[in-house]
Amino acid sequence: VNKVHQKFIAEVEILDSGPDENDGGDILEVDQDYLETVVPKIGKKVMILNGRGRGMLATLISSNSDKYRGNLELLDDDDGVILKKVDFDDISKAV
Repeated sequence: VNKVHQKFIAEVEILDSGPDENDGGDILEVDQDYLETVVPKIGKKVMILNGRGRGMLATLISSNSDKYRGNLELLDDDDGVILKKVDFDDISKAV
């Protein structure tokens, strides 16, 4: 996601399918109605998109799929800090 327009439309750049491919570069605008939150697996890295720790990397240490939230351990400058009850909409799988 490169930009967000009008709070609900994302400008998304399509990446190359591999290191030796040059098939990406297209830019699409996608309304939030066509997007779905993907819940990362426990123990995987996530990027915090909103709220406390925004822009930081963390590890998902537990999740509650019924309430659509989880607990995170910050990896960046605050190693060991736990954020509780973070909404899944506020995090993204980190690569």
